[in-house]
Amino acid sequence: MTYARQAAFEILTRMERSGAYSNLITEAKLRGVFHDNRDKALASAIVCTVLERLITIDYNLSLYLEKPIEKLKPEVLTILRIGACQLLYFDRIPASACVCESVELARRNRLEYACSLMNAVLRKVAKNGLRLPEPSQGTLFASVKYSVPEDLYKLLCSAYGEQSANGILSEFHSKAPTYIRVNTLRCDTARLSEALAREGIETKTVDICGNVLKLQPAVNPAATSAFSQGLYHVQDLSSQLLCEAIAPARGDIVFDMCAAPGGKSFTLAQLMEGTGVLKAFEIHPSRVGLVKKGAERLGLQSLECAQGDSTVFDAAVGMADEVLCDVPCSGLGAIRKKPEIRYKPLGNIDNLRQLQYFILCNSALYVKPGGLLVYSTCTLNPAENEHICERFLQENPGYSIEKPAGKTLETCCENGFVTIFPQQFHSDGFFFAMFRKAG
Repeated sequence: MTYARQAAFEILTRMERSGAYSNLITEAKLRGVFHDNRDKALASAIVCTVLERLITIDYNLSLYLEKPIEKLKPEVLTILRIGACQLLYFDRIPASACVCESVELARRNRLEYACSLMNAVLRKVAKNGLRLPEPSQGTLFASVKYSVPEDLYKLLCSAYGEQSANGILSEFHSKAPTYIRVNTLRCDTARLSEALAREGIETKTVDICGNVLKLQPAVNPAATSAFSQGLYHVQDLSSQLLCEAIAPARGDIVFDMCAAPGGKSFTLAQLMEGTGVLKAFEIHPSRVGLVKKGAERLGLQSLECAQGDSTVFDAAVGMADEVLCDVPCSGLGAIRKKPEIRYKPLGNIDNLRQLQYFILCNSALYVKPGGLLVYSTCTLNPAENEHICERFLQENPGYSIEKPAGKTLETCCENGFVTIFPQQFHSDGFFFAMFRKAG
């Protein structure tokens, strides 16, 4: 298991230096280098747990350090975090092994001078177990308990209340379900469930949304024969609920302005039963290729992929019955899948808000009279959600808010805007609003 810890150390060190997303670095680092899947699983689990519990781990380490934690050399701190992560959250690894392996990891990486420090601190963590501030310490207690910065906790409490904020953050520490969308142009839910069962994969239907299956944990959804045959694509449940709410008709023209990785485009094309035209735009050629590859695998001949800047109007593109702009956002609703998002400075959101509004206004130019404009994000931040939409309505009197049909989203809808909390459907936190253009 020594190499698993070394791999985790290299991944976390690289993340610290580059700020890249953990899933990309972890996948690249672990691909094909392990002969034992247990080593690969341990390395991945260490990286994920350190990122998910970073503030909690650092708080527990700081209790036994003589100087502030930020004064430690980054490599030393990373090894301490790896050791504390196992001591606090991994039940099957003996405490003595966690301490010894951490000291050995320091030696392997020429950090011998820190071995005595690591031995002393980690032994105290092992002896005392998980420690939290007193609940009376308010936001500090919540910050350490949920491993989120205090300003993020305050934002969620201010927006949705303390109870909802705690529910959101508790859900982020549970395992993210994997939802797949049945390709209704090639099969139905029962046939896909049977096909996956033949591959030894259990599935569950989802009552609140049709043509959705939830996979059992620990399944790679892209590694099945059914996936290769184009019988489904991976798409979070919240995103699928959005597509169902848009409900494009047969023969419609639909634009997806920020399409990659393509899940919404694929579902909308299937809802149109392969008729009409769905144009999927992306600014980066590589991401256009990603959507195109998925469309080809699923056999979606009505889906056209093209490079396009969603902030710049192009009259040659034409007009559409429905235009979706799923804009770049802070991703605060998808923390469970990308845990490092929680540590991003909230001040960066100000730049995003202007971009989001530009995309929404530009997308409105493509909507036919009587058509539908849809704005969506995977964040839980009113500044990127309701505030953008309220400004749009004030400055564009030719549009009016349109509530989604059906009972599923009734509890998520306020003033016509839909906010899906992760604890409601065990899905991503999500927001969308639909605007009808005057006819």
